[in-house]
Amino acid sequence: MNNIPNPKRLFIRTYGQQPKGHSHSHPQITIPLTGTINMIMNNEVLNVHYGEAVVIPNHTFHQFKAQENFRFLVINLPETFNLNRLLQNNVKSNNDNYQTDGYQNSDLRFYLDEKILLFIQFIEKQLTTAGNNTIEALMLELFTELICCIDRPNRPDPRIIKVINKINQDIAAPHCIASLADTACLSPSQFKVVFKQQLGCLPNDYITQRRMQKALGLILNTDLPLTIIAEQCGYRSVPAFIRRFRTTYNQTPNKMRIKP
Repeated sequence: MNNIPNPKRLFIRTYGQQPKGHSHSHPQITIPLTGTINMIMNNEVLNVHYGEAVVIPNHTFHQFKAQENFRFLVINLPETFNLNRLLQNNVKSNNDNYQTDGYQNSDLRFYLDEKILLFIQFIEKQLTTAGNNTIEALMLELFTELICCIDRPNRPDPRIIKVINKINQDIAAPHCIASLADTACLSPSQFKVVFKQQLGCLPNDYITQRRMQKALGLILNTDLPLTIIAEQCGYRSVPAFIRRFRTTYNQTPNKMRIKP
């Protein structure tokens, strides 16, 4: 196939808690397979969790650190890859001329849907069990097509970004509308309206989605018991957690869990 890239571009990587930094001539996508990666890019702190992806443009210096037991899928895109195609729903302008300075951190970070998260699990299994350049090239081609087609809203209101960051910093916390509205400097009724306009769902629905994404990652990537997973996802009752998981994924956690 003529469109199969020659250099290896898909990697499973781990990092340490000592910050490191560099830049590279190619754009890169970093996706947590477990845990969180802490980054500094464009002079801003960026914490990227499971269920999210961050794009690092060409020649952009960034620092990063993570717990040693966390794993990440790192994708080195070709130097000529058009980032505007990837970020077209995040950036204000659809100018085809790539301009690194035109991107803000809120443009470069986005959420992955369940279909892509499950495909990423396949990529991880393939990379850790067999080395096949043709399959890896096809996986990269399909992945870039899928990720370019994610239905992402326009860049959220800065007030809503503050709320999203608060939720993601502690997804298990008992977030209430009054507290989140206070973070956004809005009344509770205004906050719910603005949040739904920006993200297409109500705050409580968003929190449930994020909790279920975290739960999926823990189910597929760890051997933690359900009691711990439920607790880390904000559920005090394991039966309530199982019911919500089954409603979301049409399977119980034990059936979803991949056995070695």
